[in-house]
Amino acid sequence: MSSPPRGEHDDAQTGVPLTAWLGEIMTPSGLPSSVLVRAIATFSQPADRIVTIDAPPGISHAADHLHRRLHLIFRPADGGLAVSDGGGLPRHTAGLVIDYQPAMIDSTGDVFPDPFLADYIRAGGMLRPGGILLVVIAPGNPQCDGLARTVTAARGAGLRYLQHIVVLTATVTDDRLTRPPAGIPADGRLLTPAHTDIAVFTTPGGRHG
Repeated sequence: MSSPPRGEHDDAQTGVPLTAWLGEIMTPSGLPSSVLVRAIATFSQPADRIVTIDAPPGISHAADHLHRRLHLIFRPADGGLAVSDGGGLPRHTAGLVIDYQPAMIDSTGDVFPDPFLADYIRAGGMLRPGGILLVVIAPGNPQCDGLARTVTAARGAGLRYLQHIVVLTATVTDDRLTRPPAGIPADGRLLTPAHTDIAVFTTPGGRHG
């Protein structure tokens, strides 16, 4: 495979900064713990409230390591967002919301229409002015451009697209990516994900907005 990008570049299609982070080994969450810690440290302040949507258990360790207050939210089967402890959603108080995006493809292979617009409107309502929404987009069906659909939905919710982070989850040796062993999903296609995307958005009113 070709060499990974160094430093920060502009995404040719969107004009936003495109940055590569080394993640090395894939985890069940789609992000190594070192990347979780880096993301929280980069996009929040020590006093910030951190909200996660459908996050894996490892997020608690990353938040504790950085002494951040963590608020866990999940997507119930009937839609919408719910708080794990049964309380209400925070309103305009979160400095950072991290969303682990679910699949955009249903069991028949059909793409869900506008899947996350309502969720991003709710996420924007949780963030303080200038707060950050990080959307973790794991590798998925090549027929569905998850990043493009995420950006469209978030912009429709009034959020500004700030940055595209490519987390490299394949081994890098001598500036070259080494593909992980191929996995074979149920439909028989070879699947060798080498990265996970993180889309970074902000609300108007802060230093980014």
